[in-house]
Amino acid sequence: MKITIFDNLLFFPHRAKVVSLETENFLHFLLEDEYFQNKQKLLRKKHGIPKNGYPLDVLYNSIEIRGDLIEGLSFEKTEEFHRLLDEIFRSDEVIFAPKDKLLEVIAKRKDKLDTFYSSLTKAERLAIEKYFKKNKAQEDSLKHRKNEEGFSTYALEEKMKKDLERLTAHYSPSIFASQFFMLIAFNAFQNIRPQDSFLFMTTNEDILDEVQKHQKDKESIGALLVYEQVTKNQLTKWIEDNWKILKDLMQELPKVSFPKSTVLDISKEIADLRDKKRKKFWEIADHLIDKYPDDPRVTDESWVKETYRRYKNRLRAFTKNKQQ
Repeated sequence: MKITIFDNLLFFPHRAKVVSLETENFLHFLLEDEYFQNKQKLLRKKHGIPKNGYPLDVLYNSIEIRGDLIEGLSFEKTEEFHRLLDEIFRSDEVIFAPKDKLLEVIAKRKDKLDTFYSSLTKAERLAIEKYFKKNKAQEDSLKHRKNEEGFSTYALEEKMKKDLERLTAHYSPSIFASQFFMLIAFNAFQNIRPQDSFLFMTTNEDILDEVQKHQKDKESIGALLVYEQVTKNQLTKWIEDNWKILKDLMQELPKVSFPKSTVLDISKEIADLRDKKRKKFWEIADHLIDKYPDDPRVTDESWVKETYRRYKNRLRAFTKNKQQ
């Protein structure tokens, strides 16, 4: 199965230039997982998806992609334009800015966008203005897209919603429903970027909303409230002085990890010891016995050798089949 890895659905058909380690681990795990392989076949049959998934052209020409393209602007410039917009309007600084300071914060961040806009020709600027007028006229873009002719990824994903929820519930975390959908429907996957464990908020409303959201989902949350201006050194010193307390309290918070198997972890470790440290297989077995005393498999040198061989073969197959 060839997998196309992308950073942002809008930026198709450009593929991810750098595939994250989290993505490689996640896909490596799924491609060797029998449960996922069986579910993929069943869901494709149930929802009328071709046996080998839809070709990427169907995705490139879907309603959602076409709705974000700017007629009269090259794909490269459209990509840059949307990226610059995201840097402004989806930044934490703007999202959490007080309403009376919002315009001021946006003004400080739009230098790159202004420079980009100045570099465009008159025709390209008119194309962007036309794009904004069109979007403004379509107040309910979702309703518009439902009435528009053509393939809709949104409609298919909605149709598969319950099945995707059950599938992702089998794994942890289950926040990758859209990635599972893309993988099943198009053999495509959105590059996983490690999420920041911190969220900066400046208003009481945002803080209350965040707390209520986690309470609703029955999730634990930790918060550090800063009541007045402090220096970087003061904040660092406070954290160092109170680290033991913070570390103990954080045991109640969820661990952020990506689906992976113990066998995969051990396989990677065996490969590192063999390839990078030039260890012999009996030496690797001795090392693993000390590290995994409850795993009887690692005591067998022949198992270590066979696990290494299988891991290298799977890694070669994965590298050959993924598209970047």
